Amino acid sequence: MDVHYKVDGLTASAVIDANRRDVAASGRHGVRWLNYWFDETTGRLFCLSDAPSAAAEEACHREAHGLIADEISEVSEYGPESVDPHVGPLCMDMHFRVDGLTPQQIADAVQFHIDTGKRHGVHWLKAWYDTQTGRLFCLSQSPSPEAHAAVHGEAGLLVDEITVVTDGASASAAAGSSPLAEGRDRRSYCSALRQTRNLSADHTKRLHAAVADGLHNCFVTQSLSSGPSLGEFRLACVRIVQESVDPIVGTDSARTLAKLLNDDMSQDHRHS
Repeated sequence: MDVHYKVDGLTASAVIDANRRDVAASGRHGVRWLNYWFDETTGRLFCLSDAPSAAAEEACHREAHGLIADEISEVSEYGPESVDPHVGPLCMDMHFRVDGLTPQQIADAVQFHIDTGKRHGVHWLKAWYDTQTGRLFCLSQSPSPEAHAAVHGEAGLLVDEITVVTDGASASAAAGSSPLAEGRDRRSYCSALRQTRNLSADHTKRLHAAVADGLHNCFVTQSLSSGPSLGEFRLACVRIVQESVDPIVGTDSARTLAKLLNDDMSQDHRHS
């Protein structure tokens, strides 16, 4: 997780373009961009990636657009929850130093926050923790930063900063030109595969995330190219999604899901 404390003149369109450039450069640095969150008012930006090192993440940023983070934390992610479109805005917080937390303690704390949040109208999502520095990040959907802080207060945990943020993956998808960026229910592919392969609930959640991430990566990389045809775009999406889900469900099931996606996108293209 990296933090850009203040990006002067930050706008939604500028940060979406920067993310597209990051994704385009990512393969040369072994970096996989997962999501980003931003606040146009303060210029605050958080970027989450899967990278071989902090240096690789910084090098990718440097090549893509030259916007270097103020700090980078090597974090582990906790929390199974996903964004609920019917709940309030997103709040990202930072705890500058919380020493000595174990993975079980964090997992238990996240569950406590999920349960407690319901009393405050807060939908607690995830936490990220750096064991070396004690840096802790928490993300929720809350009616206000005060409601977010109140949930932490019941847990006896003080928060140093709370920023109301926009979800970058959603912003990028909304700015895309593909029919898939316009509200397609990607869970339909996963549901069909779950029924035929008898997948566990955990595998299904991971599958949902991998399909969404694969399609997002396709949207942002293809938008940088010089006008791919519909067929080229479809094949790129199918390939990226198949590669994303293969480690989760295996080669045969990944091929099955890729065929479902290919058939569905082919149908869209025939009607476009």
